[in-house]
Amino acid sequence: MSSQHNEQLKRAIRRTALFTVLVLAALVCATYAWFSFSTSTNVTPMKGSVSSSGVELLISDQENGEYAYECALVPDNDQGEDYGFEPVSTYDLENFYEAVSTDAGGMADRYKDVTDMLDTKLMRGTVYLKAQNADAEVYFDPQLLELSFPDQMMTSMRLGIRLSSSTDERTYIFRLDGLSGESGTAEELATVPQDNVVVYGIDGNGNAEYSEDPSLDIMEYCASGSDAKPEPGLYPLTILSKDDICTVRYWFYLEGCDINTFNPVQENEGELDLAFAGTLSRF
Repeated sequence: MSSQHNEQLKRAIRRTALFTVLVLAALVCATYAWFSFSTSTNVTPMKGSVSSSGVELLISDQENGEYAYECALVPDNDQGEDYGFEPVSTYDLENFYEAVSTDAGGMADRYKDVTDMLDTKLMRGTVYLKAQNADAEVYFDPQLLELSFPDQMMTSMRLGIRLSSSTDERTYIFRLDGLSGESGTAEELATVPQDNVVVYGIDGNGNAEYSEDPSLDIMEYCASGSDAKPEPGLYPLTILSKDDICTVRYWFYLEGCDINTFNPVQENEGELDLAFAGTLSRF
């Protein structure tokens, strides 16, 4: 065998070895493609409802529409009855990021900004609240607030909410674990290099800057008492002046950095009701 033929064979073997390594690398990445989710992860939007006591807290799906104790919950990015969710991460509900690759250990190592591409990745919408007769403290109504999902989804998902009135604006991101009827059934898998963080921003190469997870316990912002006679809870969502209108924007999404957000969260279904309670303002 000539030396030239031997050299060609060596180059072919090197190319084959390189190709094998690339294939193995691709298989490793595919194994940890935790951020690819089935579109059968669905939610069926139902209704938004409001309970009252002393003051009347009313709701509408249009700012200048008819206000009542309940209204249809029609998301701004209406997709019919079924919604597909893809995991995204946000610190402030202003900018959302999505993992686009992982390293060999399954950790997300590059992100892109998907703020302008959210319509197929989450549910978002707007409702309006009005206080009549007196100023009102606004809370979630735990008796009517309905998020019926398997525990894996409840621990993975977040409810972002921004309330804006003529005198006040507040932004929250809530964990939903406290509303789950199950306990300790969700599986866990770390997919980011730090615990209890979200993506704050990315650089020009898609590398993430992480920040502490800002999410709050939703139960601390729920009214106490009964549905017929709600009482003040631990923290009000906002204080709404008499006859003022509060714009309530909401985002319902899978937090991509959550330790429960990986493949077992797929192929689940549930329902969402938003509910608020108004109590006479003490402030």
